[in-house]
Amino acid sequence: MKNKVTHLLLVFLLLNSFNVFSQYLHHYVGKINNKYPITLNLFFTKNIISGTMYYNNVGIYIDISGSVSGNKVKMKGTTPKGKLSDIFEGKIVENNIVGKWINPKNSKTYNFSVSEVDTECVAVKSYNFERKDSIKVGKEYATFSYENNGYYPVATPHKGYEKVLLKKIFEVPDTLDFLQFLKLYVDTLHDDWKEFGVEEADSDESVFTMSYDYSTETDIAYDKNCIFSLSFTHSEYTGGAHGFAFSAFYNFDVAKNKELLYSDVFSVDSSVFVNKFILPKLEHDVYENCGDSLQNMLLSDSVGFPDYWLIMEGGIDFIYNVYSILPYACGDYEVFISYDRLKGYLKHDFLKRIGKL
Repeated sequence: MKNKVTHLLLVFLLLNSFNVFSQYLHHYVGKINNKYPITLNLFFTKNIISGTMYYNNVGIYIDISGSVSGNKVKMKGTTPKGKLSDIFEGKIVENNIVGKWINPKNSKTYNFSVSEVDTECVAVKSYNFERKDSIKVGKEYATFSYENNGYYPVATPHKGYEKVLLKKIFEVPDTLDFLQFLKLYVDTLHDDWKEFGVEEADSDESVFTMSYDYSTETDIAYDKNCIFSLSFTHSEYTGGAHGFAFSAFYNFDVAKNKELLYSDVFSVDSSVFVNKFILPKLEHDVYENCGDSLQNMLLSDSVGFPDYWLIMEGGIDFIYNVYSILPYACGDYEVFISYDRLKGYLKHDFLKRIGKL
């Protein structure tokens, strides 16, 4: 009788733990046959499992559905066309799901094991795209140079949200994948160079104005707890007195399919934050390094909260691009503030989410 009561109590606790899980996305990574890497993003609603799987080396989503009874798990995967592709039978052991994977086509069976982690909620791929060209004009050359490297998202916990990220960060239309878009974009820049740069080269203009140069880099600043932050830096020169450069920062809660706003992270009015953290350091740094260019301009009259801020491991980075508050001669202005200094100015839920409480 005692053993039966103990067993029932254990089942009750397990079921209740999954009821709590229903509020959250659970992110697992692991392998089938200790060989094929997979990513599972699962929601537990009472005894029902739903979510997606991503074969890391293949690059396609699999829809996951299933059930849980006690610590036993049964799941099946279906392709975008609705065809059964995977069967999982296993059990939950602490933060792991282990068991057998079955191929429904031929009944082949392999072991699988996945572990719940708080990192890499967004699957990304690296890229390096370059294009160079030159045309000789007299004794000189008109040149074209484009370089773009970094990372782009290919899968998120919610199927299809990676397209939202691509559109927001790179302006990729839904009808194209990232690399297709990048090629078409560079083709357009190259055509512009041939039309305008080379025409100028045929005239009496200086060869200096004929060189078009573009450089872009994207870098992942944070990918933990299903918060994904990415920096985008770009510079270009297409003639004139000087080139142009800017940086953009993006922060997303990929568990909730939303871009993080000021109100999601910060607990005080933006003007309070600027007056506390930005203005004192900005005025000190800028007047010391660029005072002659400011001509006694009062920075406090023009400084609002920066358009771009970036969640990082140790704090938040803020940037004012060239011309946003300062003349070109002063350049951009960037300041990093640690979480230790920011704790009284950030929301409790955010700090808890990133493990800073």
